[in-house]
Amino acid sequence: MEIESGERVTRAALVEAPVPSGEDLILTGFPRAVITLEALQKIKCYVDLMPLEINGFGIVEVEGSTLYITNPFILDQRVSGGHAETDSMAYNCLVSRMIREGKDPSHIRLQWHSHVSMPAYFSHTDLGTIADYEGYYDWMVSLVLNKQGDYRCRLDVYRPLRIALALPLFVRMNVADETLTEQCRDDINQHVREGWRVAGLHIPSPKSILGKNTHRMPEGDPVILPVEQILGERTEEKT
Repeated sequence: MEIESGERVTRAALVEAPVPSGEDLILTGFPRAVITLEALQKIKCYVDLMPLEINGFGIVEVEGSTLYITNPFILDQRVSGGHAETDSMAYNCLVSRMIREGKDPSHIRLQWHSHVSMPAYFSHTDLGTIADYEGYYDWMVSLVLNKQGDYRCRLDVYRPLRIALALPLFVRMNVADETLTEQCRDDINQHVREGWRVAGLHIPSPKSILGKNTHRMPEGDPVILPVEQILGERTEEKT
């Protein structure tokens, strides 16, 4: 689901339409959040570029006990060194546009924001913002992070019971695409040779190890890594 970041909206574009609540949240185990590497890099880039706070949203889809986060984006907002507020009209216009285009706005379940260089935690203001989404959704994922790579992630369920859970966050590393695979294959064919030592001499094989059409990349699931291995977070600071 593609959503344009920073799209400007006008009052004339606003169509009154409630946000569909979507399907009930049914988890098969203790929940965890998994974000794609591209989505994490995009959010971190927003955070690193901004000298002030910034906030945005993203798509969350559920599979088993995993909440998959993709496609982060930003809307019109006013920010300061300690505050970031999305224009509610911009948010409502986005929802209305998605409905008109046949897209499902109930997948906008991630709200993320930065604390610039301050500690990453959910402040009193943040908790108030989380509570405000009860009027839109049955559940929501929230993420706060800073320039140092510290973060907090939580799941808030609003109905039928009010529940808040800290979420472990992982990064989804997809299998290399064909372009990268071919680049690595060419490098190996150019620089790597199988060889043997005979009487102290190294005798390389004249043939490349991989050849042109052999040793295809094995098909498999993407690698899931703790986000600390990507951001280098100081985990001992977590409470």
